[in-house]
Amino acid sequence: MDDEQHQTIKQYTTWLDKGDIYTQHFRFVLSPLARPLLHPPLARMARRLDIGPGDRVLDVGCGRGSVLEYIRHTVPLDLAPVGVDVTHALLGMARRTFLGSDGKNGWAPHLSRASSTYLPFPGEVFDVVLCSYMVKHLNDDDTRRMAAEVCRVLRPGGRFLIWEFAPSRLDLLTRLYRRVFSVEVKAVYLRHHQELAPLVARGGFRDVRRFPLGPTLYPPIPRVGVLAVKG
Repeated sequence: MDDEQHQTIKQYTTWLDKGDIYTQHFRFVLSPLARPLLHPPLARMARRLDIGPGDRVLDVGCGRGSVLEYIRHTVPLDLAPVGVDVTHALLGMARRTFLGSDGKNGWAPHLSRASSTYLPFPGEVFDVVLCSYMVKHLNDDDTRRMAAEVCRVLRPGGRFLIWEFAPSRLDLLTRLYRRVFSVEVKAVYLRHHQELAPLVARGGFRDVRRFPLGPTLYPPIPRVGVLAVKG
């Protein structure tokens, strides 16, 4: 990890230790209760990505585990998915989310601390990789490195889906969004599809396309979705 990533981890850890209203709001946004508002692709993800029972699924930047919690209740996977995050505090929240899990599919995900730019897995072991609301904290070089790592661990035909906040068409609103996101964590990079997709392609993906996210409810900030398929 480079210095910027280390600084981001430190800022997240300091932030999550606070008890102010802004921190409590952030904890709610990360929770499964906010999932229908924050994660619009989930309702159509299994169908659009053709996720089957035998697929191995990885969530990069899993945070509190709300995406993994959704998968646990809706996708009949034979093997528990894997979640990685660089922040101890968020992984702790995720572990508490799945503590004593005996849900519909009877599994809890495997959770590990790892950087998105250095995934601790051998090559070609996953069929689907998800990444939600994380790449805004990666500069262009690290976004490309992350895509290269994801491409490495995906099997041929594997799918990589990113969804993230995006800039507005109005520069004034974009500056406002960046200010909101950088209150506690300073490294914030908001990108349009035409900026994010080439970075993913440079990681080794030849088939990179726009992924329609559908309407979003909260917060009222544009999103961008990118789907890459490994050839």
